[in-house]
Amino acid sequence: MTTSTRDFVDTTYEAHDLSGKHVGYHLRKELHDGKTFIWTGLSENSKLGIPVSDLSLYKFLKEPQPYVIIAEGEKAVDALVESGFVSVGTQGGAHSTPCDDALSTIAQCDQVYLWPDNDKAGLDHMARIAMALHRLGATEISVINWPDAPGKADAFEAVESNVDIHKLMVDAEPFSPSVASEIVVEKTPGGYTSTLLEGGREVKATFNRITGANKIQCEVMITLNGVPTSPPTEYKLNGSVSSRTTFLSDLNKRFPQREHYINWSKFMTDSVLEILERYRTLNPPISLKDVEIVESEARWRLKPFILDNQVTVFYGDGATGKSYLMLWLCLLLENRVIDSRHGSLTLNQDPSEKIMWVDYETEASSVALRSQNILKGFDLPGASNILYQHMSGGSLAGDADRLKEEVERHNVTLVIVDSLGMATNGDLNEAAEVVPFFNALRSICPTAVVISHSNKTGEYFGSSFIHREARSMWQIQKADQNVPGVLELGLWNLKANDTELIPPKALRLKFEDNGAVKFEDFPAIESELVAPRLPVRTLIREVLLQDKREGHHRVSVEMITMGVARIKKVATEKVQPAVNDSITRMIASGDLLRNPGDQTISLPSLPPPDIEPPTKDSEVPL
Repeated sequence: MTTSTRDFVDTTYEAHDLSGKHVGYHLRKELHDGKTFIWTGLSENSKLGIPVSDLSLYKFLKEPQPYVIIAEGEKAVDALVESGFVSVGTQGGAHSTPCDDALSTIAQCDQVYLWPDNDKAGLDHMARIAMALHRLGATEISVINWPDAPGKADAFEAVESNVDIHKLMVDAEPFSPSVASEIVVEKTPGGYTSTLLEGGREVKATFNRITGANKIQCEVMITLNGVPTSPPTEYKLNGSVSSRTTFLSDLNKRFPQREHYINWSKFMTDSVLEILERYRTLNPPISLKDVEIVESEARWRLKPFILDNQVTVFYGDGATGKSYLMLWLCLLLENRVIDSRHGSLTLNQDPSEKIMWVDYETEASSVALRSQNILKGFDLPGASNILYQHMSGGSLAGDADRLKEEVERHNVTLVIVDSLGMATNGDLNEAAEVVPFFNALRSICPTAVVISHSNKTGEYFGSSFIHREARSMWQIQKADQNVPGVLELGLWNLKANDTELIPPKALRLKFEDNGAVKFEDFPAIESELVAPRLPVRTLIREVLLQDKREGHHRVSVEMITMGVARIKKVATEKVQPAVNDSITRMIASGDLLRNPGDQTISLPSLPPPDIEPPTKDSEVPL
């Protein structure tokens, strides 16, 4: 079924399970500047329900044929079939591989031709299928090569160009199982890398932080075609074999040799032997004065919310304005419109920002309308140039190759993912689901922001690995208020790897009658939501400043305690110990003065410092 609009052509293909039962649809949206795909179940807005690798091939064969051409994608297959050729195709994209049951009938055909798309992903895709067919008993497998094919071209373009396909079949090169290449070990600043091409895939192990003499250990990370399979893991290069056994078992479980054609045990053993030999070769000593010292400083994309080349997570309850906040930050970056309403926000120096919004929850029309209304709040006409990528089912890790291609094609510099739960397509309490998501996201775009949800206790929902993998984390809450058209937000920076913790922030969203949405950054101490959670030291200073404005330059400890309790909305006895302790510390540091005569407290003549982030001894548990 094909429908056409002014901007694109939509084609819908049926998807069938291995029994031939119709289970869903594969929608291909062919835009002027590319294409995108959406999987659905039989009913509108439903999910497919089964992995794409467990689907039958498109135009699947009910019985073996004298020959068959396997192509990538329905469009290429339809072109071949309409030209009189027997053809079937994969539907899951170049990153997927059909299961054995889907290929079993193909393996019994007298001759199998593989027609890869003319790019690396397409060649790798058909190489994996060829290895599977060989394992299933196919003996006559050939790869079609169109010498004059443009980049990424497939069988559809060949038919459109009137290419002699019969001649291409005659000239097709016989496939033979590849012999694994030699492992290549290279020295890096942090350790070593070991690379192997096997089964049409590039396997790379990075060994860093190598320490020890008799028992040598390190951190190791494995990548498949550039996508990390796990976070850095402690690994013993010699000595006890228990950690190595566990590591290999995990790799074999998640990437079995039967499907991925990688002998993990041999790869790791050969790599370790080569690295140990090099590591034990004594390097000549060097003078410390000759060592180049590289000082690293955190770089901001949008200070204080988005770090450059890092993954930031924002989480909060539903309907707290998370998506609006992210769109606002994106549009600030895209249009570079920081002004007095935006308080302490600062932009990076690079004006060439290209942003991709990867969404599993909201339709493009809603995101476009929100962005248009925020631009109205900036008093800017027109629409945003943010790239919207709709995702329907599956996981971000599974779609990493395709997303990476789009990021590279459009020179994307920042990726927003909404939301974490949908993008993992699994249990957020399981490290095996969370870690591959973050690894894949970093491979797609180093600078990224992830939107996530809170649990019932207000903390981020899911595994502690979310906290571990994010380099910066922000919690978002909205104030309970009944002011029409106004949404007040509080933001707390709960993790910062490369910077100090950022002080709490208060933002106000105003929804105007003409649809415009305006954001204001206002002092946290003025927020009914944020002020009670500020550090006691900050509240003590605020109480003294307020009294000073009212003409009281000296204030008793009792009055200070009452003022702090009033802001925190608790009884004075709850904050008394923390206030006493903080006053003592602030006097010792010179931030406060104790007047000897009446023991009152006052501020020194110097202006007070800005609000500082909370410390372990400054918060009162409430």
